[in-house]
Order: sequence, then C-alpha cells, then structure tokens
Amino acid sequence: MVRECIELDGAEAVIIGGGPLGQAAEQLQPMFDTPIIAPIPCAMERVLGLLPAGSGTLSPVPA
Repeated sequence: MVRECIELDGAEAVIIGGGPLGQAAEQLQPMFDTPIIAPIPCAMERVLGLLPAGSGTLSPVPA
C-alpha cells in the first residue's frame, strides 16, 4: 500500500494511521526514501516545538 501511494499517486510523504499503526511506520521507513509518518509522535514533536524554551517538562494535572 505504501509503495502504491508513492509510485502510483506520487505521494511526497505517507501518513500511517494513528495508535498502534505508528509502530508500522517506524518499521516501514527504512524501506523507502519517502517519509513515512507516524502521526502521534509527529504531533507530539510539533507540540513540544511550539512550547516556549524551558517549558519542555510537564506537570501532573491537579485532581
């Protein structure tokens, strides 16, 4: 399916569904030059990148 997205559709990146499928993205990536994206880790990297410097630690939410 990934190969078809790249070769037939000309995908510049392929996003693999969320949750447990993210592990599949990590295993598939070495097989392709095209980025294979695991959405949850990618989203977390983006969120952390948007936080001000020095705020990279999270505190528990009070009950």
